Amino acid sequence: MSNSQSLNSYSAPDKSTSLLYAGIGSLVAAQMRKANILRKNSVVGARASGLAMAFAAPQKGNCEEAANYYRGIFNFAGHEVKSGPEGVFEVVDQPEGWAVELRSFDWLNHLQSSNRELSRVHARALILNWIEQKPDRSLRKINEKAQSRRVISWVRHAGFVLEGASEYFARRFYQSLTRQVRSLAALSYSRRSATERLASSIALAYGVLGLKGMEKLTGFALARLSGELEAQIYADGGHISRNPQILAELMNDLLPVREALEEARIEVPAGISGALERMFPMLRFLSHGDGGLAVFNGVSNLHHGLVRHLFDKDNICGRPLSHAVHSGYVRMQQGKILVLMDVGKPPLPIVNPLATMGPLAFEFSDEGNRVVVNCGSTPANGEKWAMAARSTQAHSTLSLDDQPAGRVFDNAIISALFNGQVVTGAKDIICDVTRSAQGSLTCARHDAYAKSFGIEYERQLFIDKNGRDFRGQDSFIPVMDRADKIDAKPFALRFHLHPAIKASLTNDGKSVLLVLSNKSGWRFSAKGAQIVLEESIFMPVNGAPRKSTQIVLRGTTGATDRVNWAFKRVETARKTRSASTESEPMLL
Repeated sequence: MSNSQSLNSYSAPDKSTSLLYAGIGSLVAAQMRKANILRKNSVVGARASGLAMAFAAPQKGNCEEAANYYRGIFNFAGHEVKSGPEGVFEVVDQPEGWAVELRSFDWLNHLQSSNRELSRVHARALILNWIEQKPDRSLRKINEKAQSRRVISWVRHAGFVLEGASEYFARRFYQSLTRQVRSLAALSYSRRSATERLASSIALAYGVLGLKGMEKLTGFALARLSGELEAQIYADGGHISRNPQILAELMNDLLPVREALEEARIEVPAGISGALERMFPMLRFLSHGDGGLAVFNGVSNLHHGLVRHLFDKDNICGRPLSHAVHSGYVRMQQGKILVLMDVGKPPLPIVNPLATMGPLAFEFSDEGNRVVVNCGSTPANGEKWAMAARSTQAHSTLSLDDQPAGRVFDNAIISALFNGQVVTGAKDIICDVTRSAQGSLTCARHDAYAKSFGIEYERQLFIDKNGRDFRGQDSFIPVMDRADKIDAKPFALRFHLHPAIKASLTNDGKSVLLVLSNKSGWRFSAKGAQIVLEESIFMPVNGAPRKSTQIVLRGTTGATDRVNWAFKRVETARKTRSASTESEPMLL
């Protein structure tokens, strides 16, 4: 365990006193890293003078986007801006996410993919525009946030932008890269955010390996990257953020580093190769049958194309686990049914500023069709949407008395200690996964409502061996030091449906008919609560919320101690239309 890891807990503490100690520990760790890095490393003499090795090209970009850039239209983080004659980097008063993405230069991929000389000239003009922009203190933080992505993008696309470039452009380009790589080597390791430290470590590896003149930093850069990976990639292959999107994006940046080292016949450090070997099975674990990511803990992009691109590079094809204990997820798969369930605690904002309060939330897909989902996150639309996305109600799980299964700490002290709001959740989450000849069963319980309501919440999920019957039982269990009788409190069990699902309540109100985009059908029924259909949203599509539907089971604790529900496959659209006359599927 590294010093930085031992001084930082990546899961939110349960009590405010522990929260204070964790925050102080985070500050101390950052200062220790800063002192250590400045003492041990010198960047004097490191100066980029040319290209040393090529990195594998990223996923193919969008030529239409390249054309939009030429017309001055820039769509980032779900927000579109039309720039004037003064240039896009002079545009002010834009959302931070848009400004950071602009300055990351990841969009160079679209220009290179267009394979036109005009795009090459345009790319050079935009890069030079940013280099020669007058220093602006108000943009300092934004430029720092984009620094790691910018270095990676410039090194990856250097061959494209430098072909046919003037001596003046090449000189300014290498001068700017020298300053940025030196900054990454000297200071960015002290960043409080664990994900930013890992991103800067990857960017440093790109700069050191991809540029001539940086050779003296090679050993240091690879050791630093290996150390961060060992501290941040769990034994089961998940990332400490618990965000599937971050895992996929890290892999997309790490694979070219490994490939470049192998091409140059430089030994790949065990920390890098070992992390990737663990990450591939975990990415499969967190992917649905449609090739996209599961929506947990801040996912704002399903990344269908990226996931396929990464799997094409997987030479190991390791089989996913059933229970990723360290990452806090369960995967159940029988026949064509896949269920993914969150059984972990929210991490701190220094690891994931978008951590959510959705304990025991699950997603359910039928082959390539998502059925039950979580609402997900969005890179745009402001703080109001961000808080809504983190709420328990935005997840397919229980909310009791319309209260979240956790608490948000948000004040000046917390912000100073953790660089953002802190989400706490259950003190204990227990989970047991079994598989037999009959099918797969998961039993999990959390105590997030124990202190305020005297109730522990238990969820059992079962899929039969043929993947035709998916059942659940949600129970309200009195805590040991409370009376046996549970106080009457309203509850809601939510099942957010993917926007492609057509849902209709039967005339008797006892079941819901679901028709998927491929015309196959499911029938949902429940006992112990009233079934209603309500509006919902699904956000990880094109950066904008999309209208959808949710099944909600409403009732009152005390009146019932458990709710049973089931999804039963209806094989054809014809059977779906006559499903209201069938007997109810067997419940737990």
